[in-house]
Amino acid sequence: MIFPQNFFKLSSSLKRLIKMVFPVLFLAALGLLAGTKIAALRQLPPPAQAAGLPVETVPVAAGSITESLSYTGTIESAHRASIASKVMAEIKTLTVKEGDRVAADQLLVLLDDGELNERLTQAAAAVDHARAALEQAESGLSLSRTNYEKASANYIRGKQLLDAGAIAPSVFENQYELPYQQAKEAVERTAPAQVKAARAQLAQAEAGLALAREAYGNATIRAPFNGVVTAVHQYPGDLAAPGKPILTLDDPGKMVARVKVAEADLPHLRVGQKATLRCPGRQETASPVSRIYPAEDPLTRSTIVEVPVSSAGIRPGMSVEVSLEVGRSEWALLVPRRAVKTEQGKAWVFTVKNGRAVQVPVTLGLKNETHYEIKGDLKPGEPVVVSDLTRLYDGKEVFVYQEGRKS
Repeated sequence: MIFPQNFFKLSSSLKRLIKMVFPVLFLAALGLLAGTKIAALRQLPPPAQAAGLPVETVPVAAGSITESLSYTGTIESAHRASIASKVMAEIKTLTVKEGDRVAADQLLVLLDDGELNERLTQAAAAVDHARAALEQAESGLSLSRTNYEKASANYIRGKQLLDAGAIAPSVFENQYELPYQQAKEAVERTAPAQVKAARAQLAQAEAGLALAREAYGNATIRAPFNGVVTAVHQYPGDLAAPGKPILTLDDPGKMVARVKVAEADLPHLRVGQKATLRCPGRQETASPVSRIYPAEDPLTRSTIVEVPVSSAGIRPGMSVEVSLEVGRSEWALLVPRRAVKTEQGKAWVFTVKNGRAVQVPVTLGLKNETHYEIKGDLKPGEPVVVSDLTRLYDGKEVFVYQEGRKS
């Protein structure tokens, strides 16, 4: 290939230009890199060997603080009923479904009452029989009294004949004394006992009739209060039995948040205490604690606490964040929680004086997610250390590389 003569001249010029520019670009890159590293080093605290341990401080603040316990609970109806049958019978008709609103005394379930009706008929017949037996026993008692009166009069007349020698003693005993004794036994013991037994039998039969009537009435199940059917557990054709729920009925007008509170937190709670509620997608509302259950769950070591809910549109089963206020102070000395060091039940913070850490014992009060209320030999605005507390001790040489404007 043949190149023009000026091509080689141009190529030589380009080489000389590259040789001149490249060192400049290289030095510029080195300078940029060095500047970046210097800027990064300026962001770091100075080395501890130069002037003690580098620390960060913030001033002690003065203000209000609220301590709360936070739990996640569930929205439930304060008035819930599990509707179950009081008798064992097949479900014949179910008049409602999930989501239906019902009124108090509204018909909910019809049970097959064929067998119950037969029991009622038998119980009524037993009462009639017992009543007839009582009437017979009372008639017998009345007859016994009449016979006793006649036997008594006859006995007196026989006694007179015996005393006059008109009859022999054997005749008196067989015809006068023995009938008298038998009539007396009947009126004083036999007939009254029969009446008593008949009355007891009638009472038992009437009790059986009352139970049969109640059982027959239980074949119809009605709503105990105004509410909403929130669950259906059994359907027509199923066998209803006592204690086996058919429906669940909730009163939507009375909703509560139920939370399980750990036993360690219970001493801080009381009925009437302020609580804050937040349901997903809804505004925060305040409500007082209405109930603290008297017994703990032995498995979870927790107790249920109830807080009334008044927010519109909530439904049973929704989750709710519950914050229970356990203490509030309108004016307190406050430091960040990371400024407090605790050990063996004691607490302290570190201030900096003359380039050295000074350990200051404090008493902890209320706390929230970020701050502690403290009591001790400190004043508002006084700086406290919030970094490297594990490496600090009283008198340790330190260097404040960053001072916070507020805690």
